[in-house]
Amino acid sequence: MTAVGRDNRRGIRQTAVIWGIAHAINDGYPTLYLALLPVLMPRWHFGVAQAGLLAGLLTLTTQAMQPLWGWWADRLGGPWFIVGGLIAGSVGNALGLAWAPSYAVFAVALMLAGLGNAAFHPHMAALVTQTGSTDKGRKMSGWMVSGMIGHALAPLGAIGDSPHIETASTINPQAL
Repeated sequence: MTAVGRDNRRGIRQTAVIWGIAHAINDGYPTLYLALLPVLMPRWHFGVAQAGLLAGLLTLTTQAMQPLWGWWADRLGGPWFIVGGLIAGSVGNALGLAWAPSYAVFAVALMLAGLGNAAFHPHMAALVTQTGSTDKGRKMSGWMVSGMIGHALAPLGAIGDSPHIETASTINPQAL
């Protein structure tokens, strides 16, 4: 293999790693709040039904809206959807978790962040397969796994980083 070929492969790998990290961050935010529910529920005085509503709203905005965002990105040009989606998802979730004064404001912030999350996925998925190589299936599956890593690590990071989260063995079911 020539030096140019090695450099090209290294560049493709580095790009794939960056895209994977972006995907892990993007997909980690929507699951972050799940680990924080024991803190959020008494903070904003909401019950299990409203916690379930949050999950439904999040699913609607992060997943069900992706075809619409994909259609729109195809017409307007997708790179801005990748960057804008990452920014909207990250900022919306961070602001919602940190500064929302009520359940309703948090729910709206979570939905806006979910729309950002959904905007990121369609064009980024298309971009992953357009790297010019023949192993598109492997690249796509690697990119998909990076999102699942974000889903798994975000709640664990929240639990491990917060002194206010009780372990499952010490949560009082009567308090929920």
